[in-house]
Amino acid sequence: QIIKRWTGYNNSQRVINRTPITFSYKKVMKYSWSLQLLATLVSLSYLSCMGMAEVIPETQVKCTVSSILSTTSRGLSGAFSVVEEESIEYVCTADNPSVTTYEIYGDVKSFIGPSYQSSTSTLIFSSSIIGDDMVIDFNNDFIKASVSVLSDNFLPGQSRTQPLRQNNEGTFKALAIRVVDNTGDQPIESVNEIYGIFFEDSINFGVSVKSVYSGCSDGKFDIIPATGSAVTNGVVEVALNYPVAGEYYGHVSDDVLNRLPSGIDAYTYTFMIFPESVNLGSSGGNIVGKGAYPGTKTWYKSKYVQYVNLGVHEIGHNLYQHHSRAYDNNDGIFVEYNDPSCTMGGEWGGR
Repeated sequence: QIIKRWTGYNNSQRVINRTPITFSYKKVMKYSWSLQLLATLVSLSYLSCMGMAEVIPETQVKCTVSSILSTTSRGLSGAFSVVEEESIEYVCTADNPSVTTYEIYGDVKSFIGPSYQSSTSTLIFSSSIIGDDMVIDFNNDFIKASVSVLSDNFLPGQSRTQPLRQNNEGTFKALAIRVVDNTGDQPIESVNEIYGIFFEDSINFGVSVKSVYSGCSDGKFDIIPATGSAVTNGVVEVALNYPVAGEYYGHVSDDVLNRLPSGIDAYTYTFMIFPESVNLGSSGGNIVGKGAYPGTKTWYKSKYVQYVNLGVHEIGHNLYQHHSRAYDNNDGIFVEYNDPSCTMGGEWGGR
């Protein structure tokens, strides 16, 4: 390239101000080799000064997309009301090397196509395309062009139209996590009270999430407390070193899971109880609980978690149960939660 710039397109002359300048081939070759050597030395010197560690390859992220259904309430102290809109969001969670949740904006189901399965479909992308807000925005053409869908999301012999359902029969360990922050913000429920809500009838007015599921499934689905040296009756407390008020629950959840102490035996289900100040979102009112649909994780706001049927409702989403709707007799449309006979409908509200 240097020779071309000096001599023109493979000619021995280049005209500048109409004055021909003639180069000797030997001289050109002599100077070109000298320049190449000089460029090589400069490059090696630069790399030596900067250090090879400065050349950092982009990290490929592989995350699993999940549908998250929300439970909505207006008012306080159990004054619940139905809302007409379905409250649903999509997140993508990676767990290597640590748990990281990305919010998803836009129509991810259309992007993935008919093969979409919650808690199964997988996206792959470079970490460099994601900003500090940890959002995958499918309204952005650059993002859409930079994200790939992992095609092998199905078990051998499984139809692409058949959801990968979790085996729901058996006995499963569950870990309840009580989240506190460095300002003292914490759930009003104690470790023992959380144990009672989810596992022990005698502490919680004769009913628990465990007893409801055991009874309704005729003993085929049983939840028992997680075990381990760091666990007290299925409950562990995790302290964060920053204020959680107003923080997005997904990122707080990541931090909690990444800070779980050692000394916890293997478990299946996670119940995470936040201070009421954590941001679970807003859709027609306060969102007081969330459940992966399907999945193994549920999230709760303090105070509302005391309603056993809220826990039953959110775990129902884990088990592939949607909201139970019913017609509104006044206008003849389907209304979210409007079935008062079902825990997945309006029945969850503390009754």
